Amino acid sequence: MPWNSRDRRESVHPMLAPELLSALADPQRLQVYGRICGSAEGVPLADLDAPRKLLDRLVAAGLVDLTEDGRCVARAAVYSHALREFGLARKGPTGPGPAAVAALFRDGRLVDVPREGALRRQLLEVLAERFAEGRDYTEKDVGGLLSEVVDDVAAFRRYLVDHGLLERDNVGRYWRGQHSA
Repeated sequence: MPWNSRDRRESVHPMLAPELLSALADPQRLQVYGRICGSAEGVPLADLDAPRKLLDRLVAAGLVDLTEDGRCVARAAVYSHALREFGLARKGPTGPGPAAVAALFRDGRLVDVPREGALRRQLLEVLAERFAEGRDYTEKDVGGLLSEVVDDVAAFRRYLVDHGLLERDNVGRYWRGQHSA
C-alpha cells in the first residue's frame, strides 16, 4: 500500500463515506487523525509514535497523505467527495476566503477563474495560504496541495510564482514568498 494517496487524484470510490467512517471508528486512529488535523503544516511521522498499520489505514481511506519530507498531512477535500456521494454537498459557494473569492468555488473546487484584477489577486492570496511560511515544498508537494482545489495545477503554480506569492529556485524548490498575504 503506497504511503502517498495523492496519486488517487481525488477519485470517488463508491464506498468512500463508509470507508471514512470505518477508518475513524477506531479510537486510536481517531486520536492520531485528530493530532494530524490539528497541525496546519502536518505532523512529522517520527513525532506520531503510532503503529504503521494504523497510519496505513488513514492513508488508504484518503484521510492522510505522507509528504516527501516525512510529514503526515490531513486531506480536507475527501469530505466534500463523501458528502457528494450521499447527495448532501452544499450547493453554491463553498470556497475559502472572503465571500467574493468563495463564490468562485463549488463543492470546494475552483470553477470560475477571474481575469487579471483585484479579485484574481485575492484568489491567489487565498491559495497561497495553503503553504506554510518558512517551509520548502517540492514541485510535487505544491501540485498536491493545489490539486485539492484547482484543475490546472501548472497554471496556478505559475500564477502564484508570477505574483510573488510563491518563490522558486532553479532546482524546483518552492516556498511562500515574502509579499504573500
